Amino acid sequence: MRLMLTEVSRGRLTLPNYVRMACAMPAKAFGLYPRKGALAEGADADIVLVDMTKRGTIKAQELHSIGNATPFEDFEFIGMPVRTLVRGRTVASDGQPLGTPGWGRNVALTR
Repeated sequence: MRLMLTEVSRGRLTLPNYVRMACAMPAKAFGLYPRKGALAEGADADIVLVDMTKRGTIKAQELHSIGNATPFEDFEFIGMPVRTLVRGRTVASDGQPLGTPGWGRNVALTR
């Protein structure tokens, strides 16, 4: 996400186009739209709030991933998610996961 928000900051991509590519299109491809991938009445309220002025450097040890390396180590980014909500509940804040593991649930594909 940090990489794509950097491209938005640089003017190579608009924020609405990024949201469409990252949210609506995958949800549609897997038959989950409009429950997922949309901000609408009846949708799950999965939302990411971003700070488009926040800057930093990508560090592998700060990523929450199974892998322990990234080809983007030391890449300077502009724009960062600052709060993530799943079904209306905050699950991450300022890059740190919150909440109880196991709260998530599988979503059945309908394609």
